[in-house]
Amino acid sequence: MLSHIRPASRGGTSKFSPSSRDLSRRRFLGAAGAATTASVLAGCAQDADDGRPVVTVWGGFESMNADLIAHFNATQDVRIRWVDNGWNLGQYYQKFMTTMHAGTGAPDVFMTDLSLVPHFVVQDYVLDLGPYGAAEDAEDYDPSVWTQLSEDEQVFAIPVDAGPLTFFHQADRLEEAGIDVPTDWDSFAAAADRVRTADDDAYLAVAGPSSWFAALIAQAGGTFFSYDLTDPTSLGITVDTEPANRVMEFWGQLLDNDLVDSTPMFTTEMDARLIRGGYWGLVSASWYSWQIESKATSTAGAWRVAGIPQWDSGTPRSGNWGGSGYAVSRTTEHPEAAAHVARTLFGGDPTAWDMALWTARLFPTRLGPRDSAEFRERPADFYGGQAVNDVYVDSSRAATIPDYSPFDRYFTDIFDQMIFQAMHGELGWSDVMAATRDRMVSYAREQAFDVY
Repeated sequence: MLSHIRPASRGGTSKFSPSSRDLSRRRFLGAAGAATTASVLAGCAQDADDGRPVVTVWGGFESMNADLIAHFNATQDVRIRWVDNGWNLGQYYQKFMTTMHAGTGAPDVFMTDLSLVPHFVVQDYVLDLGPYGAAEDAEDYDPSVWTQLSEDEQVFAIPVDAGPLTFFHQADRLEEAGIDVPTDWDSFAAAADRVRTADDDAYLAVAGPSSWFAALIAQAGGTFFSYDLTDPTSLGITVDTEPANRVMEFWGQLLDNDLVDSTPMFTTEMDARLIRGGYWGLVSASWYSWQIESKATSTAGAWRVAGIPQWDSGTPRSGNWGGSGYAVSRTTEHPEAAAHVARTLFGGDPTAWDMALWTARLFPTRLGPRDSAEFRERPADFYGGQAVNDVYVDSSRAATIPDYSPFDRYFTDIFDQMIFQAMHGELGWSDVMAATRDRMVSYAREQAFDVY
């Protein structure tokens, strides 16, 4: 939980008014923490023996870190010193905030959940990359993501990956049961009921954490916050909206009737059901394909991917769950070199993106890799040769991302608590969002925000 968050004093006319929210991070791609190494290497960068500036970086993708760093260091005029601190939010971010508060020990560049960027901006913990050329990169990225991290010529982080929503399903099981792949939420509910009738050990979906619900609420048109750094002590809280309540009541009814699984995601219990083929479908983000492929090996070739069901078929919409990028610490002693790393570690480097797309299996926010024929048309053996990336790209283009706030982790914590209470009959599903909003309003006012 973030505590005692107060807007930092900032001069000038800078502002940050995001219109979307990007929640969650895939745990299974995070690198393991190395606290001892971090304490040794986390200081300010120094020049390497060959005269190049050395930039310390925290975070990354475990499956490709070594190769990516070696490639970067062999081809760039800046050298990276990498420190793996894992992706445990309770450890990594608290460690970063502690170093920033202390004014020493912070990395030059760090990977962050995109949803946490507003908190770092309002605390004045991150460097504006605009003066170092980052504003010129705008046209190279998905605008729905880029605009959440920038305002005019100011840029506070460089996005890498995202998580467009999709519907994974075992096509053969649905076909055998005579169940069509649902294209709207009413037919999804009916299909979920028929799956339970056909196999009482199977489900069409599992309900995820608050960040998962938030992505679905965004798809339905719901919003959460409105925030502008030109007025840093004001915060609009729009959590309790009609689309949000519609989504919560819809999934609440499915959960109460045992039509979708309530097993927590990313647990051994869920893994066990996935391994034995007990999920005929899953509503999740594109990055979850890695989890399905690594666990559901006995059903390889039977899975397919489709766009998520719609509330209004005349206006196709999707959502986004997850995403990360690189930001530069305000305390860096090598701002130009650090900005270069954040911009070019992936940037337009085809070798780096080959690693990202085919080794780490990232969904790119950079338009070149995302829209390339090689990426979109590549067949996926696990999905019966389907070009699944093409579905992901269509989803990302239709995605609506909910608003960020200056205290995202507190919001997700409270939202999770309210969902837990509803699952255990302690709170009505129709009251979840109102209860969450009330807690957020109280908290924001405690942190000296004017709430509207």
